[in-house]
Amino acid sequence: MSGNTSKKRMTTPTVDIRTKRFSMVGKKIQRTPDFSDPEPALVEGGRVMIGNMHHAANIDYLVENGVTAVLNCASGGISRLPVDELKERGIRYAFTNVRQDSYTYPILHDDEGNPSKHLQIAKLLYDDVRKGGGKVLFFCVAGQNRSAALAAAVLMLFGHSLDDILRFCARARPFVLENVGFQRQLLELESILAEERRKRQKIVENSEGDMVYLHGNLVPEPATVRSKSETERMSKLVEIELLIPGLCTMDVKIPMPSSIETVKKCLIDYANDQFLSHSSPPVVVAKSWVVLAHFGYDPM
Repeated sequence: MSGNTSKKRMTTPTVDIRTKRFSMVGKKIQRTPDFSDPEPALVEGGRVMIGNMHHAANIDYLVENGVTAVLNCASGGISRLPVDELKERGIRYAFTNVRQDSYTYPILHDDEGNPSKHLQIAKLLYDDVRKGGGKVLFFCVAGQNRSAALAAAVLMLFGHSLDDILRFCARARPFVLENVGFQRQLLELESILAEERRKRQKIVENSEGDMVYLHGNLVPEPATVRSKSETERMSKLVEIELLIPGLCTMDVKIPMPSSIETVKKCLIDYANDQFLSHSSPPVVVAKSWVVLAHFGYDPM
């Protein structure tokens, strides 16, 4: 808080409680991945599946297992998804463009606890699918962090406890949520919902008697107005998707034009600052190489 300006800060658990909850989350999940990963995991409630981009492209499997919608929780850069075929087979395709799988990315809410657009879109889609008696596949590139975080958060918004959700994940897909930043946001969401309950603004009951929290309801965003200097600065940058194999993808802005050396430096600096510096213990890129691929225009 500064001057006469005040901002709502979300409540968080005390340090001791938060540490214990972090420990609990880590014990249940983030185990060594099974890289064969043959099929997505069906988690609590029977209407939510968590998987990777290959699962989303296996349309026969989706149809056989009653999936009626898929939510792309990665950025728009996943290529060769059979979007048209999904629609032809009666499977709704939606995307929420989570631009980074990094420890600092606000996938669920900002620092003041305001729900992200990602969470709002995911909640609305799940509610539609649930009312229609279908299932929804939450997927990202690896089916590990972004899709799992949003799936868990949405289930929490519909009355499921984080402990129960993690128990299901531990059995069905135990390598999810390696991203400790996403773990932290799930614990913060738990506190946000507890505060809603305390204030009794929390819940409306649907026809099935389930609890549905008001947090995460879709609201329109105000128009973004950029200054002339900001517009000029942004026009001199181009956004590319950085893939760190086995870890994450992130969107990085680089200047135009750039040499290969400049591109490499921008990517290494971004990975160090936005991702690796938050690991325990902090690390930096030791060896790197750049492989550039162009997928063409992506309507997603």
